Amino acid sequence: MLRYFLILMCMSLFACSTAGKKIETKSVDPVKSGEKELTAKGGKLEFDPKVYVIKKYDINKDKQPDIVNVFKKISDDGGKKDETVLQIFVKMMDLNRDTKIDVWRYFDETGAVSKEEIDLDFDGKIDVADYYVNGIVRRKELDFQFDENTDTWKNYDEKGILILIEIDQSGDGKPDYWEFYANGVLERIEKDTDTDGKADIFKRSQDKGFTKILSTTEKFEDQPAQTPVPSSGTESPAEKPE
Repeated sequence: MLRYFLILMCMSLFACSTAGKKIETKSVDPVKSGEKELTAKGGKLEFDPKVYVIKKYDINKDKQPDIVNVFKKISDDGGKKDETVLQIFVKMMDLNRDTKIDVWRYFDETGAVSKEEIDLDFDGKIDVADYYVNGIVRRKELDFQFDENTDTWKNYDEKGILILIEIDQSGDGKPDYWEFYANGVLERIEKDTDTDGKADIFKRSQDKGFTKILSTTEKFEDQPAQTPVPSSGTESPAEKPE
């Protein structure tokens, strides 16, 4: 019985420790390391006229621009000397016709969409940022508090299927709640309850409650079990009262 108990405890420790690992699912970061990210958060974008050309379009004929395209001047190696071509860099759109930009679409050097920022409630602040890789959304950053601070991150694989959701529930700007998905289906939930940046409890999709994640370095604090003495087959006679 003692051996069976120890085996069960070891299996439980292994399952709990592996449940907390995030090896198979990683957060996607489409922004290159060391590269300054262009964003409309915090105010109006500024473009140097020596480098960029701005063109405005009035679609509904109300004498207010609905679409603003920003083009970057690119040297044309195959053309004449000092000749430049215009390449789309940012497209800005006013969706509700209030003369304020609601969508900012950014393009990379190949002309493909790399990011899109959206103002969902038309208050002039960014609520959603979608990051694209090869035309597919790989990461979404959402602000459900409408304060221009990301509190939810959604990560997708190369096919655009959801693999991970990270949520900041404490409001410190760091994820403390994680949902892991396989083929778009929720598999496991993890939580950081002591604000150390690491998950310490988890729950599989079929579980009713959460289970503590045990570290592989964590030691059992229970007293060592005593080895039972085998029975001789005969019982000692009962003591007689004096």
